[in-house]
Amino acid sequence: MKMAVGTVAEDGAILVLGDFSQDSRLIEGLDDHGQLSESSIEDCIRLVESYRRMLKGMGGVEEVRAVATSALRRAVNSEALCRRIEQRTGVIVSILPSDEEAAYVYASSHDLAIPHAGGKVLIAYVGAASTKFAVGSPDGLIDVHSVPLGAALVAKRFFAAEPVSPEQFIKACEFLDEKLDLSKVSDLLDGSAFSLVACGSTASGLCVLEEGLLEPNRNLTHAKQIPFDALFEWFEHLVHVPPEEMNEVPMLAGFRGRVFLGGLSLWLFIMEKLGIASLIVSENGVRHGLLREVLGLERKLE
Repeated sequence: MKMAVGTVAEDGAILVLGDFSQDSRLIEGLDDHGQLSESSIEDCIRLVESYRRMLKGMGGVEEVRAVATSALRRAVNSEALCRRIEQRTGVIVSILPSDEEAAYVYASSHDLAIPHAGGKVLIAYVGAASTKFAVGSPDGLIDVHSVPLGAALVAKRFFAAEPVSPEQFIKACEFLDEKLDLSKVSDLLDGSAFSLVACGSTASGLCVLEEGLLEPNRNLTHAKQIPFDALFEWFEHLVHVPPEEMNEVPMLAGFRGRVFLGGLSLWLFIMEKLGIASLIVSENGVRHGLLREVLGLERKLE
């Protein structure tokens, strides 16, 4: 669960005053019938309560926007959760349609790779339960495409066992080849030169590993370029790391490490299928797109 707080600075740019992230693990609390467990619901509500207290402590917050994405789109009891959040915290949560989520991600990150005349930019977001694509040109957003397949879903199906066997990896590749159809994305790019901007926890985590950090540092990771070969090397390394060593790294501890492998497999598949040699990491996401909508889409985001 993520939250960004922003204002308009004296120079007219959007200044991010605070950018917060806590692991709600909602997707882990979703059973095979799409039902969120009571414990995951309570954990989610407690996180919203903690964010509400943070906002109260900051003071001066004039508008609050709260949106839910893929996990609640999949959950059959999502409306009940939203009602309980409003009752307990006063925060009204709206569930974003998939295409709107992709458009907000585009709004948050497209200017990291402004395309030249005739070129395009591809913004991709690998989430826990879905993967989003948005294609734009110098004239703005062209179209979006969403696939209900994300890092946690791949992890649960293929990378839950430790260590990951070669057979599991082959099955995961075959599954992605069948389920992750990139033909619409290819059609939108239409043979144009383009840059890939990567959003989401896996892309951010890659920067953490590359820089030898323990947690994301926006000053070091935002707009960092990572080649395909580095992604592949990290995947090959991590599938052989014993669980006790993975647990020593906070972002890879427990099931998070499995989800990270699921996200890496998705990025590798996307880059290979679209012939992409490197990606540009964005620490921005839906929350920053919402900030731009509230404070001005034309404003620079700092």
